[in-house]
Amino acid sequence: MSRVRIGIIGAGHWAAENHIPVLKSFPDVEVVAACRIGREQLQKVQRRFDIPFVTEDYRELLALDNLDGVV
Repeated sequence: MSRVRIGIIGAGHWAAENHIPVLKSFPDVEVVAACRIGREQLQKVQRRFDIPFVTEDYRELLALDNLDGVV
């Protein structure tokens, strides 16, 4: 089964406490990228959810070839 690959723009508190955990609860969804301002907080989100690609620039996230959707 192929997995849907999702990027998160605005990976702040609400996304970290709601959107990302819910998305990761589905076996056919993979959170592959996240974006937010603040390098330290961004790295915490990356480590907490094991997200392969993070950036502070949403344009870098949108330029990824492997995304199926963005929240």
